[in-house]
Amino acid sequence: MNDTVINKAPGFRTRPFSGSPKHYLSIAFAIGAGTHAWLYGGLFVIEYWWHGRDWIIGWKPITFSLLSAAVLTRHTYQSIMGLDAHRGRGSRWQLTSRHIKLPERKV
Repeated sequence: MNDTVINKAPGFRTRPFSGSPKHYLSIAFAIGAGTHAWLYGGLFVIEYWWHGRDWIIGWKPITFSLLSAAVLTRHTYQSIMGLDAHRGRGSRWQLTSRHIKLPERKV
């Protein structure tokens, strides 16, 4: 069985992946902003709407949420870039040769 058979199997779609740093930054921003919007929105509904407490509208929780989103965005971007080997020393990467025998279907 070769790669062309696997790629043309029904149910598989092949799409080239654009591994550009700009694309990674947009993914990291979406993760950071989306996560914190979800968390702050949920806390806002619980604290302000259900319990009637207005401390959630103050500048401290909003500032903390924005700073936390920025840290998460930066960490996510660095992690994605490290996984794609755009950044880093490469000391974690090892290229080892392995030979395995795959089972073949008897016809």
